[in-house]
Amino acid sequence: MRNYLLKAGFLAFFLVLVITGAFAQTVTLDNAIRGATEEVANNLRRGNRIAILSVRSNSYRMSNYLVEELTNTLVNQRLFTIVDRAQLELIQEEMQFQMSGDVSDASAQAIGKLLGAQAIITGTFDSIGDFYRFRVRVIEIETAAIKVTYSANVYGDAVVQSLMGVTSSAPAAAAAAPAPGNTVQSSIAHVDGMKPVKKTPARPGNFELKQGSRIRMPIDMKTFHTVAVASLESLKYPVDSEGNGFIMFTIKGNRWWLQMRLCYWHDEYWYEYIGSDGLEANPALNRIHKNYPSLIDRVDVTISKNYNKR
Repeated sequence: MRNYLLKAGFLAFFLVLVITGAFAQTVTLDNAIRGATEEVANNLRRGNRIAILSVRSNSYRMSNYLVEELTNTLVNQRLFTIVDRAQLELIQEEMQFQMSGDVSDASAQAIGKLLGAQAIITGTFDSIGDFYRFRVRVIEIETAAIKVTYSANVYGDAVVQSLMGVTSSAPAAAAAAPAPGNTVQSSIAHVDGMKPVKKTPARPGNFELKQGSRIRMPIDMKTFHTVAVASLESLKYPVDSEGNGFIMFTIKGNRWWLQMRLCYWHDEYWYEYIGSDGLEANPALNRIHKNYPSLIDRVDVTISKNYNKR
């Protein structure tokens, strides 16, 4: 009986350690990205040419965001040569794969050879219970060997939920998010819960974050939501998804698109860059098409004008 109690006590203690350890290792999305790139930096030969191929998830926006952030962080390390996204997009079209889908090791190796890369980075981002699991691995092109693996549990905070298209606090409720430009029903203003977390730009003061200043504080959140949705509809900018204090929308041209997240709370509102195509965006260098400021300004003027009429 004594041995049984000792064994049971040891098992309970072990489970506590495991559970505590799991929670201790849960990090923010930005920290997970930094952790992945540090692992790459510590295990790959300096000067290697690397292609960041894809990150599979249920959301195109999250996949695109992770590929862009991994790219920007590795570029800023100045340790490797990173394949330009334009080259990668040409290969995407030729080989008919998407950054949000599965890519086999054999296909990754073939793509790497076409790009002249020494290594390919792929990853996954999956909902697991109350958090998300972010996994990254690096495949050496010459040998097809897996050179680096990294994984982390990521909090399902407001940033992650918005990128995943989740409107509730539970990651398990996530469904496949609509692609940019696909309109979804927009009807509920969420005024309870946590304030949206601001995006951390690649560098201070760059185009990824623009603070709104045309509306006097405090903001009536229900009114702001109603006005913002109606204003975006009047501009013919589709609402892709929305949640607690944010609205995701897309501006489309003939050969380009721009996706933004409008965040609002009682004491402020702001615009966050999510992704684009055809605008030559490079957050790490703070570069984007010259018309970008006027596009956001048009949205802000329309919303503020309609809100201030109330």
